[in-house]
Amino acid sequence: MKLNEEQFKEVYEILREKLLVMRAGSEGMVNITPGNERYFPEKNKIVLGMPLASSRTNLTLKEKPKAINVIVGKKQFKSFSLQPLYENKKIAALDVNSEKQKSLIQKYKVKDEQSYIPVLKTFYIHLPYYSNCLNYGEVITRMTLELFDQFLSKERVKVEEAFADEHYSSAFKSKIGNKLTFNKSHEQYIEKKYFDFLKSFDAFEITSCEEFPLISNYKGFENFDERLNYASYTVSFWKFPIAEKPNYKSQKVSTAESLAICLKRAVCNKAHIKMNEKAVNSNLPLISEGAGKGDN
Repeated sequence: MKLNEEQFKEVYEILREKLLVMRAGSEGMVNITPGNERYFPEKNKIVLGMPLASSRTNLTLKEKPKAINVIVGKKQFKSFSLQPLYENKKIAALDVNSEKQKSLIQKYKVKDEQSYIPVLKTFYIHLPYYSNCLNYGEVITRMTLELFDQFLSKERVKVEEAFADEHYSSAFKSKIGNKLTFNKSHEQYIEKKYFDFLKSFDAFEITSCEEFPLISNYKGFENFDERLNYASYTVSFWKFPIAEKPNYKSQKVSTAESLAICLKRAVCNKAHIKMNEKAVNSNLPLISEGAGKGDN
């Protein structure tokens, strides 16, 4: 199961309009983040960079796109509090030291190692290990190539876990084996879920846990150049706080909600990307398809 050419172009166009999350102390597009930020990301103030749609495409991985600063009312905003996209993970499966684990247990009132806690939803991209030569457009292309495959793998794991249930016979399980395939309706369902996921975030962040990322080669793999070594990077996702849907009878919107809407609009205007005004108070994408313009 793969994205067809038309879907590939659609994914690329969606991703090129996403904002880039940058950390104040990081160099270039890749952020070096300590482990505790992975487990308590909501405490972080982040800097937003121009999306590919509004940046020079020849910006390299060693450089940063222009940071977005906006004025709302009388206040200037240079950093933003975005919400991370979470997924549930078992506490026992997390790579955390005892102090962090203790904090997580207290924060989420964890009772045992089978308990689930929310952690950053992440995928991985692999970029040729000559990062000073890579540009912004190549990063988005790599994301377009890899995110769907990993999304599909996670869906496959869910199905396999369901088949592993005790209600299925061992004969049925062995028959399934490694030949698990999705029927057409299930494929369409997964594709819809994937595009819903792409529309659910406003910004992405590329991180490496260490200054020198894990190096791998991908000889014989599709879409990889077997002459090159690739570095593995983590991608996480962020969104503006979504205001609650107002009561249309009274049309009342709180000050905090009003500020959130104004910030979204100001950031999108500064980045030369269009905000879907109808989606401001809903879970629809905040940024509609629209060509960006201008260089840094």
